[in-house]
Amino acid sequence: MILTCPDCATRYLVNDALLRPSGRTVRCARCGHTWFETPPPLPSGAEEPPLAPEPPAASSAPDEPNADADAAEARRPRRPAPRANLPALPRQRQATSAWGWAGLFGFVACVIGVLAAFPRPLVTAWPQLHHLYALVGVDPMTAWQASNEQRARPPITLNERLKFRDLEPSQRFIEGVLTLVIRGKIENIGENAAHLPPIEVVLLDNRALDLKTWVFEAKTKTVAPGEVVEFETRLANPPPDAQDIRVTFVGGDKR
Repeated sequence: MILTCPDCATRYLVNDALLRPSGRTVRCARCGHTWFETPPPLPSGAEEPPLAPEPPAASSAPDEPNADADAAEARRPRRPAPRANLPALPRQRQATSAWGWAGLFGFVACVIGVLAAFPRPLVTAWPQLHHLYALVGVDPMTAWQASNEQRARPPITLNERLKFRDLEPSQRFIEGVLTLVIRGKIENIGENAAHLPPIEVVLLDNRALDLKTWVFEAKTKTVAPGEVVEFETRLANPPPDAQDIRVTFVGGDKR
């Protein structure tokens, strides 16, 4: 039979013959509590078994040790002690979760990039995607055409954004020296602000051959969109055979 300590609920497996005929006092080997335990009733027709020798598991005195109870307690499986490294597990789960979210965001960004870069081929292959583009107010056919036109459009050169205007060459004596004075304007017709590079001036003869070349920088360094700035350059003792001038940006087209 199984004995259960009424104080700590520790259970012991005991031969019920040790409690016959009238029961006996037993003690819990775990908490030391003592109580009187009666034997279970015999089945009908069974005879009272002979008394067994006094076992070490049961005791007639409360202060005697219960060896069988100690042995039963030793055979009971014990709960393993907590592992010392369990507190590290939440940090590992947190790191794994962070990498998972990063991978998810990266995947979503790639999908959005493909949808934005190739709307027309995607809609052609999967017409159902047209409804997805309609939800965000994008016409995939128009967006693809505009994107192709923008990629096919050659880059705007510097001289297409900056234009020379109102060139006025003149000669006069300055402090007794014959001096060629060239004045003009530069207009930014582009959509973005532009940095003014150095300006090159070439004097030409009547056969369009170079006679004299020099480079100078305008006082204004940056021109905003739609802005017009003025410049001036001087050359003392210009060649007498000079018939024409050519003004360009260094590295730009000729004007």
